[in-house]
Amino acid sequence: MKPSNKDLIKYRVDRAFETLEEANILAQYNHWDTVANRLYYSCFYAVSALFYKFNLTAKTHSSFKSQFHKNFIKNGVFDLTIYGEIIQRSI
Repeated sequence: MKPSNKDLIKYRVDRAFETLEEANILAQYNHWDTVANRLYYSCFYAVSALFYKFNLTAKTHSSFKSQFHKNFIKNGVFDLTIYGEIIQRSI
């Protein structure tokens, strides 16, 4: 049985929070390279949940970034004045 979009969204959001928690734990021990990795994947999982919600697809990480920019930054859903430099640098 194929999971529903709602189930996939929940799974990705849960993974995003779980991975964020991993980053917090690793930060307590100054494992900064791994913290950066976990933060990246936390964002990746959150964006993939957003993609499921809006029926968007991407096959690679770079296409995820491009599609996110095209569908959410360019049209003003996410305001760069608020999310700023971090998003800008990742594009």
